Amino acid sequence: MQQRTNMSTSTAIAGSGNHKEFLNAYQIVNVDSLLWDVGVYSFEPLSKLQQAHSERGKLTALIWELRRQYPSLCRGFGYAIDFTENKVAVPASWNIPDQDEFHGFKVTREQTTTVSAKNPADQPIVFGILRESIKNRFKEQVKLPSNTELGQLWQNYNDFCQLPPPSDSNGEAHYCRQFNASIKSLQGNILVLQFEVTTQSIDGWSFEDYYTRGEVDRLAIMINTKRANRQNRRNEPTKVRILCIKGTVAKVMELERPEDIFQHGELTPLDQQQLSTQMIYCKSYNGAIEQVPLKDIRLIIDSKIAGDSHSETIIDPDQRVIMNMRSFVNCSIACLAKTRRDYAATINNHIYGFGRRALFSSERLETNIDGILSAAISKDTIRLRQLACRF
Repeated sequence: MQQRTNMSTSTAIAGSGNHKEFLNAYQIVNVDSLLWDVGVYSFEPLSKLQQAHSERGKLTALIWELRRQYPSLCRGFGYAIDFTENKVAVPASWNIPDQDEFHGFKVTREQTTTVSAKNPADQPIVFGILRESIKNRFKEQVKLPSNTELGQLWQNYNDFCQLPPPSDSNGEAHYCRQFNASIKSLQGNILVLQFEVTTQSIDGWSFEDYYTRGEVDRLAIMINTKRANRQNRRNEPTKVRILCIKGTVAKVMELERPEDIFQHGELTPLDQQQLSTQMIYCKSYNGAIEQVPLKDIRLIIDSKIAGDSHSETIIDPDQRVIMNMRSFVNCSIACLAKTRRDYAATINNHIYGFGRRALFSSERLETNIDGILSAAISKDTIRLRQLACRF
């Protein structure tokens, strides 16, 4: 469940004594130096069926599959940006051979070119590269047990969420802050990094709690509610997403056999309690099926289940930790440069608030925050190096 928190009136910003929490975007000041050499691959469908826009994600998946087939030809930090319906940009150093037939497509390397952040025509690719760089920073933190300014994180699609507290006796849902960042182009070709802080609701009870209390029927009802009137593209019931938490590491999985929960919900409370130590089948993002203890699983809740509690997901401005998020990203953006020289997306100490239509306010921060992170590029890898971070 998500509730967007971008401010919508300049009056609210102007009247706030703590404008750092209301304004949520930062200007990228070294636009002229953001250059990348990229290779552009085209995908020509071999059938007469017209490729739909919704299939663009499929093309990037195919590029990654090709990269796995040719690892020696695709060295270093990588990205795959689908910037049109049939074209994908990758690092110029990747030399994937052309394919006469690959999963129904003819794959051809059309050109090698240099894209620049200051060129509006190149910005779909540039924004994708920056977006993947920021996402990579979050992914690195997910793997680490240590905390950052944002706390321990787990990945939820393209967003990243704070870890919920342990399950408790009252079973109330926990509302985890959910973070995302996007690149925006404003009038005058001003590029800014906008932060979004939303919420994701997690059930306060683990699956084991429902079994030990003999209330699996309640869990079955919530799962049925999540799936009600929802089908995937194959007209099948949607998957039931759960959060698997082991210590300080969490990941999203899917229930492989939700019908087991429905069957157990019809048992007597005593029979349910006797099943509380069992394992349940779940599917990971990569498709692997695992047996997971009930105590490690909690249901990801959506608005259908939350109902009247939806208003509790709205985050007050002083709880959005925008400055924490800025600090986290500011010292972490890895940019692949045109040459072996170091470049970085330097975030300026101007902040912008977004209304429904356009930029409406800018102020200079009272504290001087100027952080730069660059990418020291070697032959096989990319190594991050903090050059300056002055508070």
